[in-house]
Amino acid sequence: GGASKINATLFRGGPELTVRTVERLSRIRIDAYLLTGFEGFRRMVTEIGGLDVRVPYPMSDASSGARFRAGPTRFDGPEALAFSRNRHDAPGGDFGRSLNQGSVLVAALRELHEDARRDPLTLYRWMAAGFQNLQTDLALGEMFDLAMATLSIDPSRVRNRVVSGGGGTVGGQSVVRLGAEAQRLFRDLARDGMLGGR
Repeated sequence: GGASKINATLFRGGPELTVRTVERLSRIRIDAYLLTGFEGFRRMVTEIGGLDVRVPYPMSDASSGARFRAGPTRFDGPEALAFSRNRHDAPGGDFGRSLNQGSVLVAALRELHEDARRDPLTLYRWMAAGFQNLQTDLALGEMFDLAMATLSIDPSRVRNRVVSGGGGTVGGQSVVRLGAEAQRLFRDLARDGMLGGR
């Protein structure tokens, strides 16, 4: 769809165009997507009762509202969003922000495991939060299967990685250009859906 930022694909052709664009860039087949916005993200984190995340460094970013001390922190929905949006004082800018977003996803996986271990019925609370706040191309039964499958993934074995690259400008817009290391990582993931060996 042109040479603008990748997030423009969402406005030009919806999540389906974004998926096709990422598949073309990475050469990795994407089976499904889950999409939410800022408000949906805030609500989901609030509805599941918050998340425990380790803040890697002190944050004080007026743009995102991220004002946190370094160390373990219990986030409510608005705090999790502020942490996930912060890029102005994140090392590496967009790369640091992406790493923090990955930390939130791993924290959610860990929280889901802990909730399900304490009371398996809490899985329904998680699913209700997802159904109300996510857009997806998955059918209802597939969403349930995905939720159940996450319980087989050990959070301690999940590695939070961000593809490498460098900054640049295209048409007056700040962009990220991916390098050779990113392509190597994509090839690795395309083989079996996992980074490195088992």
